[in-house]
Amino acid sequence: HMLSTTAQNSLLKLLEEPPPRTLFILATTDPHKVLATIRSRAQALPFRPLPEDVVRSALQRIFDEARVDIAPLALDRLVRNGDGSLRDLQQQADLLAQAGEPVSEGLCERVLGVLSTDTCVQIGRALCAQDFALWVSTVDRLVAGKVPVLNLVTGVERVVRDLLVHISGASVPLLGLPGVDLHTW
Repeated sequence: HMLSTTAQNSLLKLLEEPPPRTLFILATTDPHKVLATIRSRAQALPFRPLPEDVVRSALQRIFDEARVDIAPLALDRLVRNGDGSLRDLQQQADLLAQAGEPVSEGLCERVLGVLSTDTCVQIGRALCAQDFALWVSTVDRLVAGKVPVLNLVTGVERVVRDLLVHISGASVPLLGLPGVDLHTW
């Protein structure tokens, strides 16, 4: 998708008259930016995120092989923050395993900047109570603790989504706060 229109037209010529026994595999994160004439000659195979149970068992296996204990909440937090990408989570698991201590949510927050359930609860309570001072102090603490802004935004997005799902009464699984009683907010 990053090729110029001229380059894509040159590629189209090659696709229309490929060398014998040649298979082209094109990968893009923005298929809508690829010329329609190229897309019409290709078979699209969209990749989907891995299911949570597959990611959870793979991560657990990584920690078991490294002989590092991981708390169930920490494992859940990692799985949810991985968004189905095992490659990214393998790198994170390696960092956590090298910490030399059992993996807890606190360690995930300190090492990876992944928001813990307690932090998400604090953010959710501040939002529900419209407590601007608590909200600002929580964000300040996270930024001072070197939590990446993208992780902070993603965490807040999940808390807000979970609150909206809860308020609506929909029976959709919670993304950021499974097992947390939102009625107490």
